[in-house]
Amino acid sequence: MTNQLEVTAKQLRRIAYERKITRWTADHCPVCDYPYVYLFDSEGVQHDPGCSCTDETARVRWNKSSWEEVADYINKQIDVEQIRLIKKFWYLSD
Repeated sequence: MTNQLEVTAKQLRRIAYERKITRWTADHCPVCDYPYVYLFDSEGVQHDPGCSCTDETARVRWNKSSWEEVADYINKQIDVEQIRLIKKFWYLSD
């Protein structure tokens, strides 16, 4: 298994459209464990960190996002188990 993924915004947008994926829980707040969620629709991508436990999550609450941001987030992951879960969710192969 590789140590990092290399996905593109175009790939993710296509997969979401084909598989009718409308939301993805990318992570959880380290303080309260509330899910950080990306929402996908015809308008694009929104990011909801779900809580305001830290200044950073409060600042970005319900920000417009982009497929490029989602791809960047995925491509930065280095934990083998996290990569496995991302591959499974997004139907990515080795």
